[in-house]
Amino acid sequence: GPNGELPGEFDIPLSDCPLNKSLTVMQIPDYDSLVSSWLETNGIFPGVKLIIESRDDFDGGINCKIDNNEVRISSSIASLVKVSQED
Repeated sequence: GPNGELPGEFDIPLSDCPLNKSLTVMQIPDYDSLVSSWLETNGIFPGVKLIIESRDDFDGGINCKIDNNEVRISSSIASLVKVSQED
């Protein structure tokens, strides 16, 4: 890209991201109003920065920190949230 970004780093499923990296939400599913309203209620919408603190090996759910809030996101929802990763 024009600022030296790597291609594809703006469309990573949240479920695939590493722990303890600064991530910015780029996209949430707009075709599923239940999911998108749950995400928005929990402060997850485009432009929000978050960090994945831990991942549950049992079911793949992730524990995120957004500002000072802890939010647990199931693996199925996390795979629908697209983020960009900063180095």
